[in-house]
Amino acid sequence: MAGEPGRKPDDEIAVGLWDGNPDALSQLVAAHVGAVERCIQRKFPKLSPEEVEDIVATAVCRFWNSRDQYDGTRSLRGYLYGIARNDALEYTARRRNWQKARHLEVQVDPEVLQACSDGRFEEQLDKLEDDNKGLLTAVKEAVEYLSPIQQDILYAFAFAGDYDLKAGELGRELGDKYDNGVPAAIPGRRK
Repeated sequence: MAGEPGRKPDDEIAVGLWDGNPDALSQLVAAHVGAVERCIQRKFPKLSPEEVEDIVATAVCRFWNSRDQYDGTRSLRGYLYGIARNDALEYTARRRNWQKARHLEVQVDPEVLQACSDGRFEEQLDKLEDDNKGLLTAVKEAVEYLSPIQQDILYAFAFAGDYDLKAGELGRELGDKYDNGVPAAIPGRRK
């Protein structure tokens, strides 16, 4: 293959990728990752270099895991850039949502923390609830929208504190409660 007239280096890499050759993955990274990172940085200038690197690394992993879907009609760099761009769009959208949610967080007054450590927890809890009725109402409405099993999952993880809650144990417990002893699947969690 190497050195055949009219054959592009990307063709050799693509064939190696389709065959599952890890050397081809190394060649893909060496040949195209730097350019894709620069393109993502230009397209998304507010991302830090570390974020760009993470996004492109995720794109390379996604490409490798779905390499059989690459049909060779686009350049490897263009295909990899498309995956990275989509990842960057998703990342920035989540980051913006996270930032919006961050504004809803309540900063706890140091006096409240001191009062709680002095045993006046109930008094301070009532004060916090009074000061944040709108937020608490919105959270309560959101929780009530969930199914009973989703509410139990949320409460279990929310109130676990420092306890290392195991999804498998919770699944068995919820299975006993909701599904005649068949363990319930906990979405997004692994044992």
